[in-house]
Amino acid sequence: MTALDWVDEGPVLSAELARPKNITKAQIQHCISKLTSYLTDEQLDLVIEMFQAHGLI
Repeated sequence: MTALDWVDEGPVLSAELARPKNITKAQIQHCISKLTSYLTDEQLDLVIEMFQAHGLI
C-alpha cells in the first residue's frame, strides 16, 4: 500500500477551469515586487517564467 492508495480520486479540472479568472497584471507585478527582497535574481526569473507560461503576464 502506498500513500496514493489513501487518496480519493477527485474531479479533474481542465486547464481553463484551473486558471484563476480575477488576477490582474497589476496584482502579479505587486506579488513579484514583494518577492524581490527574498529571492535571488535566478529565482525571480523562474517566477516570472512561471507566470508567463500560464499566460498571466
